[in-house]
Amino acid sequence: MPELISQIARRLYLAGLPWRVRPEGINAANSRLLVEAGSVVDILRSFGAEVGAGAVMDGPIVVVSAPVDYGNLRVGERVHIGMLVLLALTCPVLIEDHAVISMGSTLLTHQPVGQRPQADCVRDRRASLHIGARTYVGAHAVILCGANLRAGAVVTRPVPPNSLAQGIPARMARRHIPVPGDPPEA
Repeated sequence: MPELISQIARRLYLAGLPWRVRPEGINAANSRLLVEAGSVVDILRSFGAEVGAGAVMDGPIVVVSAPVDYGNLRVGERVHIGMLVLLALTCPVLIEDHAVISMGSTLLTHQPVGQRPQADCVRDRRASLHIGARTYVGAHAVILCGANLRAGAVVTRPVPPNSLAQGIPARMARRHIPVPGDPPEA
Protein backbone atom coordinates (compact mmCIF):
# COMPACT_ATOMS: atom_id res chain seq x y z
CA MET A 1 0.00 0.00 0.00
CA PRO A 2 2.77 2.55 0.80
CA GLU A 3 4.22 1.94 -2.69
CA LEU A 4 0.86 2.72 -4.30
CA ILE A 5 0.54 5.91 -2.26
CA SER A 6 4.05 6.91 -3.32
CA GLN A 7 3.17 6.38 -7.01
CA ILE A 8 -0.01 8.42 -6.66
CA ALA A 9 1.84 11.23 -4.87
CA ARG A 10 4.48 11.27 -7.64
CA ARG A 11 1.83 11.49 -10.37
CA LEU A 12 0.05 14.30 -8.55
CA TYR A 13 3.37 16.12 -8.16
CA LEU A 14 4.17 15.72 -11.87
CA ALA A 15 0.66 16.76 -12.89
CA GLY A 16 1.15 20.04 -11.02
CA LEU A 17 4.74 20.62 -12.12
CA PRO A 18 4.11 22.88 -15.12
CA TRP A 19 1.75 25.15 -13.19
CA ARG A 20 4.29 25.76 -10.45
CA VAL A 21 7.07 26.59 -12.87
CA ARG A 22 5.35 28.33 -15.80
CA PRO A 23 4.78 31.71 -14.12
CA GLU A 24 8.55 32.11 -14.06
CA GLY A 25 8.89 30.85 -17.66
CA ILE A 26 11.10 28.29 -19.33
CA ASN A 27 14.17 29.62 -17.50
CA ALA A 28 12.74 28.26 -14.25
CA ALA A 29 12.40 24.83 -15.87
CA ASN A 30 15.98 25.12 -17.16
CA SER A 31 17.15 25.79 -13.60
CA ARG A 32 15.28 22.74 -12.33
CA LEU A 33 17.04 20.56 -14.92
CA LEU A 34 20.33 21.57 -13.30
CA VAL A 35 19.38 20.74 -9.73
CA GLU A 36 16.77 17.98 -9.94
CA ALA A 37 18.91 15.31 -11.59
CA GLY A 38 16.44 12.50 -10.98
CA SER A 39 13.52 14.37 -12.60
CA VAL A 40 15.05 15.33 -15.96
CA VAL A 41 12.77 13.16 -18.12
CA ASP A 42 9.66 14.27 -16.19
CA ILE A 43 10.55 17.96 -16.47
CA LEU A 44 11.29 17.71 -20.21
CA ARG A 45 8.00 15.89 -20.85
CA SER A 46 6.07 18.39 -18.74
CA PHE A 47 7.29 21.18 -20.97
CA GLY A 48 6.56 19.63 -24.35
CA ALA A 49 9.48 17.31 -25.16
CA GLU A 50 8.66 13.90 -26.57
CA VAL A 51 10.68 11.30 -24.65
CA GLY A 52 10.36 7.62 -25.51
CA ALA A 53 9.91 4.75 -23.09
CA GLY A 54 13.01 3.61 -21.26
CA ALA A 55 15.00 6.78 -22.00
CA VAL A 56 17.60 7.57 -19.33
CA MET A 57 18.93 11.06 -18.76
CA ASP A 58 21.61 11.43 -16.13
CA GLY A 59 21.08 14.94 -14.87
CA PRO A 60 22.01 17.58 -14.57
CA ILE A 61 21.60 18.62 -18.18
CA VAL A 62 21.74 22.12 -19.63
CA VAL A 63 19.10 23.42 -22.05
CA VAL A 64 19.61 26.74 -23.82
CA SER A 65 17.69 28.66 -26.46
CA ALA A 66 14.39 26.85 -25.91
CA PRO A 67 11.84 29.24 -27.44
CA VAL A 68 8.93 28.80 -24.97
CA ASP A 69 9.02 25.11 -24.16
CA TYR A 70 10.91 21.94 -25.04
CA GLY A 71 8.73 21.10 -28.05
CA ASN A 72 11.82 21.08 -30.32
CA LEU A 73 13.17 17.98 -28.55
CA ARG A 74 12.23 14.46 -29.62
CA VAL A 75 14.01 11.57 -27.90
CA GLY A 76 13.43 7.96 -28.93
CA GLU A 77 13.05 4.83 -26.85
CA ARG A 78 15.90 3.58 -24.64
CA VAL A 79 18.10 6.60 -25.42
CA HIS A 80 20.84 7.43 -22.91
CA ILE A 81 21.87 11.05 -22.36
CA GLY A 82 24.76 11.54 -19.93
CA MET A 83 25.23 14.21 -17.31
CA LEU A 84 26.11 17.77 -18.25
CA VAL A 85 25.00 17.42 -21.87
CA LEU A 86 24.12 20.81 -23.37
CA LEU A 87 21.11 20.90 -25.69
CA ALA A 88 20.41 24.03 -27.74
CA LEU A 89 16.78 23.90 -28.83
CA THR A 90 16.56 26.84 -31.22
CA CYS A 91 15.61 24.32 -33.93
CA PRO A 92 14.34 20.73 -33.72
CA VAL A 93 16.59 18.02 -32.24
CA LEU A 94 15.72 14.40 -33.02
CA ILE A 95 17.54 11.63 -31.16
CA GLU A 96 16.39 8.23 -32.42
CA ASP A 97 15.96 4.95 -30.52
CA HIS A 98 18.92 3.42 -28.66
CA ALA A 99 21.25 6.38 -29.30
CA VAL A 100 23.83 7.35 -26.66
CA ILE A 101 24.92 10.94 -26.03
CA SER A 102 27.84 10.74 -23.59
CA MET A 103 28.52 13.12 -20.72
CA GLY A 104 29.62 16.65 -21.42
CA SER A 105 28.60 16.60 -25.08
CA THR A 106 27.14 19.68 -26.77
CA LEU A 107 24.37 19.60 -29.38
CA LEU A 108 23.96 22.99 -31.07
CA THR A 109 21.14 24.07 -33.37
CA HIS A 110 22.42 27.57 -33.95
CA GLN A 111 25.70 29.27 -34.74
CA PRO A 112 25.30 32.95 -33.87
CA VAL A 113 28.12 35.22 -34.90
CA GLY A 114 26.47 38.60 -34.36
CA GLN A 115 28.33 41.82 -35.02
CA ARG A 116 31.83 40.38 -34.84
CA PRO A 117 34.76 40.42 -37.26
CA GLN A 118 34.06 36.75 -38.03
CA ALA A 119 30.73 37.77 -39.58
CA ASP A 120 32.62 38.50 -42.81
CA CYS A 121 33.46 34.84 -43.29
CA VAL A 122 31.05 32.93 -41.03
CA ARG A 123 27.34 33.57 -41.24
CA ASP A 124 24.74 33.10 -38.53
CA ARG A 125 23.18 29.70 -38.99
CA ARG A 126 20.23 27.80 -37.54
CA ALA A 127 19.48 24.20 -38.45
CA SER A 128 18.01 21.08 -36.88
CA LEU A 129 20.02 18.09 -35.61
CA HIS A 130 19.37 14.43 -36.29
CA ILE A 131 21.10 11.74 -34.24
CA GLY A 132 20.23 8.39 -35.84
CA ALA A 133 19.19 5.15 -34.18
CA ARG A 134 21.99 3.28 -32.34
CA THR A 135 24.42 6.18 -32.81
CA TYR A 136 27.08 6.69 -30.14
CA VAL A 137 28.33 10.23 -29.45
CA GLY A 138 31.46 10.14 -27.28
CA ALA A 139 32.15 12.24 -24.19
CA HIS A 140 32.59 15.96 -24.72
CA ALA A 141 31.79 15.80 -28.45
CA VAL A 142 30.48 18.97 -30.08
CA ILE A 143 27.78 18.42 -32.70
CA LEU A 144 27.11 21.54 -34.76
CA CYS A 145 23.83 22.68 -36.28
CA GLY A 146 22.68 20.82 -39.36
CA ALA A 147 24.47 17.57 -38.47
CA ASN A 148 22.86 14.28 -39.41
CA LEU A 149 24.66 11.46 -37.60
CA ARG A 150 24.01 7.79 -38.32
CA ALA A 151 25.23 4.61 -36.70
CA GLY A 152 27.95 2.63 -38.44
CA ALA A 153 30.64 5.32 -38.67
CA VAL A 154 33.47 5.99 -36.25
CA VAL A 155 34.56 9.61 -36.55
CA THR A 156 38.06 10.06 -35.16
CA ARG A 157 38.95 13.43 -36.73
CA PRO A 158 37.09 16.70 -37.30
CA VAL A 159 34.77 16.70 -40.31
CA PRO A 160 34.79 19.99 -42.26
CA PRO A 161 31.51 21.91 -42.58
CA ASN A 162 29.16 20.80 -45.38
CA SER A 163 30.94 17.46 -45.73
CA LEU A 164 30.02 13.78 -45.48
CA ALA A 165 32.21 11.22 -43.68
CA GLN A 166 31.33 7.54 -43.51
CA GLY A 167 32.76 4.14 -42.64
CA ILE A 168 34.92 2.65 -39.90
CA PRO A 169 37.06 4.63 -39.44
CA ALA A 170 35.17 7.50 -41.09
CA ARG A 171 36.69 8.85 -44.29
CA MET A 172 35.65 11.85 -46.31
CA ALA A 173 33.05 10.85 -48.90
CA ARG A 174 32.00 14.32 -50.07
CA ARG A 175 33.19 17.84 -49.42
CA HIS A 176 31.60 21.21 -50.10
CA ILE A 177 28.02 19.97 -50.16
CA PRO A 178 25.87 23.00 -51.02
CA VAL A 179 23.59 24.25 -48.26
CA PRO A 180 20.35 26.00 -49.30
CA GLY A 181 20.70 29.72 -48.68
CA ASP A 182 24.51 29.79 -48.81
CA PRO A 183 26.05 32.01 -51.47
CA PRO A 184 27.72 30.05 -54.30
CA GLU A 185 31.44 29.52 -53.89
CA ALA A 186 33.72 31.48 -56.21
